[in-house]
Amino acid sequence: MLVTEREDHLFAQSEYILWENLDRVDVQHTINLELLASPSEVEDYSVAFPFAISDPKAAVEVLGGFMDAQTDRFPGIEHDAFAPRRSIAIHNDAQTISWAAIDSRVVRLREENAGERLAIYANLVNNFPENWNRWERNEGTLDFRFSFTSDEMSFQPAATSRFGWEVNTSPVVRYTWLRSIPAQESFMTVNGDQVVLLALKPMSDRSGVVLRLMNMNPETSAEAQISSSLFDIRSGTNFLGLEKNSVSYDVGENLARVTLAPGVIWTLGFRLPPR
Repeated sequence: MLVTEREDHLFAQSEYILWENLDRVDVQHTINLELLASPSEVEDYSVAFPFAISDPKAAVEVLGGFMDAQTDRFPGIEHDAFAPRRSIAIHNDAQTISWAAIDSRVVRLREENAGERLAIYANLVNNFPENWNRWERNEGTLDFRFSFTSDEMSFQPAATSRFGWEVNTSPVVRYTWLRSIPAQESFMTVNGDQVVLLALKPMSDRSGVVLRLMNMNPETSAEAQISSSLFDIRSGTNFLGLEKNSVSYDVGENLARVTLAPGVIWTLGFRLPPR
């Protein structure tokens, strides 16, 4: 971990974390809003992520997939700003850098070094003049968190989307009384490189649980393996709208394999075993 503190500076503190045995870098910048004086024109403060990758292309995550930042825009748009869903991929045919933001939802993608580099500028603060209707008093500090990772492979939408989900979804810890059973235990596992778990909730009649899965790859089908000691894995039901249709699974020993079509969201129900 590297922490840099700056006295009387807009970037009051910067924190960089390089994890052991995990290909990921976490970054946090603390912004001191007290140092922003009232301007005469709108000021835009950002932090840059200039990644060293040759022949870069950018894919920006939007609702339901990714867009090509260079081509998938309406003609006539002059600005270089985007509002990514969770993640952005800077990639070429052999390498992909997946970048995700937790607190910043507006970025600019700009070419540098005559197009040889593509940098992400994450917006942190906009400082408005007092006569603007969007003006508000600058008080206190704000934290902005980012993460990025690198893979030696061409762009895989599911991998970048999954990284964005994992960065933005903090682990949930439930405290309990001291007991003789193990201090931690896995109650459910969903394995699948292209599939993410969107939701887990009880059925309306409290007789089971509902899982919502999504294949993040818009081009190919994907398989997910579901295992759990919480519910009966052989009782799976597929929910399509308001209808319930039985679905057959390749069921092993407390293991179900389901296949999702490209880009599909699939809602499944599993019954709880009798007590």
